[in-house]
Amino acid sequence: MISSADMFMASLAETSSGGFLALGNMKIPTEDGKLVGSVSAKGTKEQVLATLASVKDVLENFSVE
Repeated sequence: MISSADMFMASLAETSSGGFLALGNMKIPTEDGKLVGSVSAKGTKEQVLATLASVKDVLENFSVE
């Protein structure tokens, strides 16, 4: 249903007691020619910080060849 969306943000509703992670399109072009994407995480502060740190690590070490 959302696989072709350019951007998706996870709902703030109580959809899951264990947290929620949504990764959106990571190839949205910017005016300066770079790419951006969207990440939405829901959970406790500790869960969200750990999840976003993991996503950041993956993105910093990812390359498209």
